[in-house]
Amino acid sequence: MVLRKHIPSAAIAIVAASFSFGCETRQTNFRAGDNVQPGQKDDSSRKQNDAAFLLEASEHLLLETHLAELAIKKASSHEVKEFAISVLTEHTIAIEEMQEMASRIGVVIPEDISGSHKKHYSGIAMKSGSQFDRAYCNFMSENNLIVLKMFEKIVQEGNNEFVKEWAWGKLGILRRQISLAQDIGHGGSDVSTQFESTIE
Repeated sequence: MVLRKHIPSAAIAIVAASFSFGCETRQTNFRAGDNVQPGQKDDSSRKQNDAAFLLEASEHLLLETHLAELAIKKASSHEVKEFAISVLTEHTIAIEEMQEMASRIGVVIPEDISGSHKKHYSGIAMKSGSQFDRAYCNFMSENNLIVLKMFEKIVQEGNNEFVKEWAWGKLGILRRQISLAQDIGHGGSDVSTQFESTIE
């Protein structure tokens, strides 16, 4: 599945320097889980199913990708639109990378969101104006906290080093998205400034 065709070309220029395969983005005001490091050795008592991680995490990212596409079209706030563009760019890259990793371990990850996630999408999509903006930012903040915990867990308990290293490299991106969603949702963020700080 080719996803990048949906990304506005200007958006790629904003963030492409920071989001190559496996890179780590550390510059963020949100420092939850800073002590997380990739596990050193496989431990049979703590093994994590990498396939389950890729399947579950990809569904969350697919949902957030669909919502980002919606927010780019529907958000009333310029800051929300900019945030959605960055999410769409980052998640599209991440999903493509996850597809590559999944193929290496013989797993096929979904190409569309599941029924339960469709309910989340529909619930946000039915809103408009500032209510849509708040609902979108609140969901991104709360959902990415869930996703962040999944990534931190696989870093510690994953079986495959390439999956653990990749997940570790994405922690900074997830933290920054949470911070931006929280700030924008409360009306207090200069998004453009925060974008620039992540790629200096």
